[in-house]
Amino acid sequence: MNVRGLVVPVIVTAIAALAFWGVSELREAAQYGGGTSDAAQLSVVFRVETTQSFLHEDEHAAMSLWNSCLGDLPGDADTVPTRHADGTFSAVVRPGYQEDTRRRLRGCLEDLTIDTVRASVLWMSEHPVADLYDASDRVRAG
Repeated sequence: MNVRGLVVPVIVTAIAALAFWGVSELREAAQYGGGTSDAAQLSVVFRVETTQSFLHEDEHAAMSLWNSCLGDLPGDADTVPTRHADGTFSAVVRPGYQEDTRRRLRGCLEDLTIDTVRASVLWMSEHPVADLYDASDRVRAG
């Protein structure tokens, strides 16, 4: 076999190896790398907004968003969303989340629209919910 006969297979092999490496790098970059943290819990304080065409109570809206967003995240939803005097809701996930997972949960709650319901996350903390509210059951400024 001459040199020309070896060049084509070497080039094809090199191109295939580069393509495989590129696909592997893209797959790794796109994969979700979050998960749970060492913290015992993550407390989330959020507000729900509905339109007039939403025919249920705000508690139903909060529960729908919360359950939808936690469906593909790790951990256990320790509580259902609880309404507070200032109209905000709080809920807890155990164990706590790493930063990637927190961003994912926040993004879901704020970007997901279910039956004309939206949420805005006011606070995420590893502290117990009771620490996030003052004596009049209003969320503390953060």
